[in-house]
Amino acid sequence: MLNQLKMTRLDTEIMIDLQINAAPFKNRILLSRIVLIILAIVFLYFAYGFYLEHEGIWVFALILGYLFCYYEYRKNKNWINHAKESFLISKNNLKISKYCAGKLVSVVDIDTQKIIQITYAPCVSATYPYLPNKQDGNIHIHSTQEGCSFGIGLSKDEAESFVIQLRSLIMEFQQPYHFIFLPHVHLKSDEIN
Repeated sequence: MLNQLKMTRLDTEIMIDLQINAAPFKNRILLSRIVLIILAIVFLYFAYGFYLEHEGIWVFALILGYLFCYYEYRKNKNWINHAKESFLISKNNLKISKYCAGKLVSVVDIDTQKIIQITYAPCVSATYPYLPNKQDGNIHIHSTQEGCSFGIGLSKDEAESFVIQLRSLIMEFQQPYHFIFLPHVHLKSDEIN
């Protein structure tokens, strides 16, 4: 299964859903689970030993370490099970909100008088493609003084599909002659004299 883009139109908003193919990463979660089980066994062994000898801060530190590992495992498992990035585009003021695993991770205002840069970078999220953070994910957005920027870590066809949908939405909400579109590279405001 490939990554899939789906667009839903609402009254004042448009939602673009990127349903991500999580199959290649399920082995990573399985490996994490095995490591977590091994850590649990080691944790119990050492926690008992530390408790007998030290009784206190070391046991507490081990508990915190194990809970942190468990939290990371659960977060990654949840993200892979709900491997979807959603982009809510408001028609009124061209605001894009990014949601990962149902959580709002960033909101970017698009100023149509400034540059909207779209960078096609297939290796952007090769390491942690599903972590629901502002900078990570298959598509990440950030605002700059010059405008806003999209980093797209998808295949060429998928990136093109996302960019075409985004471009058509911007053209629909704004006057078309304000923009020049360069596929996979830039979508920027045209200086009108």
